[in-house]
Amino acid sequence: MKKKMDTSEAFLRCFHAFTSPMSLDVYLDDVLYIKDLLYEDFSYYEPLTRGEHQIYITVHEQTDILCTRSIWISNEKIYTLIITTDFKTSGPGLYLINDAKRPIPEGHCLLRLGTFCDLSDLVNVQFSEQTPTFKKISPHQSSHYLSFTPSTYSITALSHDQTHSFCELKNCSLKVARIYTLYLIGNTSETYPIHFLLSIDGSSF
Repeated sequence: MKKKMDTSEAFLRCFHAFTSPMSLDVYLDDVLYIKDLLYEDFSYYEPLTRGEHQIYITVHEQTDILCTRSIWISNEKIYTLIITTDFKTSGPGLYLINDAKRPIPEGHCLLRLGTFCDLSDLVNVQFSEQTPTFKKISPHQSSHYLSFTPSTYSITALSHDQTHSFCELKNCSLKVARIYTLYLIGNTSETYPIHFLLSIDGSSF
């Protein structure tokens, strides 16, 4: 974010989680909104007016539309628009989630899980070999934010029946007074393996 958020406005950023070497341009109401967004990259949060907006994406500096959707924006909300695989088409799809705008418990941080990888199964995630912290999170969904003690964690993604792990993030440092989303992105290929990506969200950015 380029400047301190005025939380009376709405803000939107985009996250490129579609497993492809293509950089993408994002159009808002037929006007170029974000350009040359690469895989794993986030745009800055940008202010956005209340109401209905049309979003579509193209390959950078090309004109063919890859996907489109209508979104409704409310005042005083903070959003992330995620570009990832649409299971129905195998092409890119657009998924809108709300980022937190609420007090952080003193001495703690907030974190949620977002599963936007190319897996159609439910996912469990555990921190530092404890019982799963996040359970049965559906594809293309995010969990509720939970309060964490700032520390360094080892994080493991498990199958929904907890019979095997398929992704691990070691030495993940969470800091006080931050709001995070831990994204699970990628696919089963060697080029774009499934992995965790930690993002700072919303007004704690």
